[in-house]
Amino acid sequence: YINETNTYPVGQCTWGVKTLAPWIPNYLGNAKEWTNGAKNLGFRTGTTPEVGAIAVWPYDGGGYGHVAYVTAVESSTRIQVKEANYAGNQSIANYRNWFNPTASWCGGGTVFYIYPN
Repeated sequence: YINETNTYPVGQCTWGVKTLAPWIPNYLGNAKEWTNGAKNLGFRTGTTPEVGAIAVWPYDGGGYGHVAYVTAVESSTRIQVKEANYAGNQSIANYRNWFNPTASWCGGGTVFYIYPN
């Protein structure tokens, strides 16, 4: 998947993650569908954050979900990410510094991670 063109809509969270993690395939659908789609393609998934993994919030993003690229991990409740389409920002950046990915303002519920194989 690494050499394929990023087909996600520019400025969306999915585009941002594909830009930062070229190993993730195109056509996984909306962010909320990424965990199952990646699992079906043989990627490891889980609930423990790791640097270089993709965080998936299936219940965030107004029903579409949200994804971000994990850049730092202190614990399962303290991570940093780079992302696009966070709070209306279309460019890729670290908008949140250290934060708790399981907090209710992140969509609540479980955060899933997709790991590079």
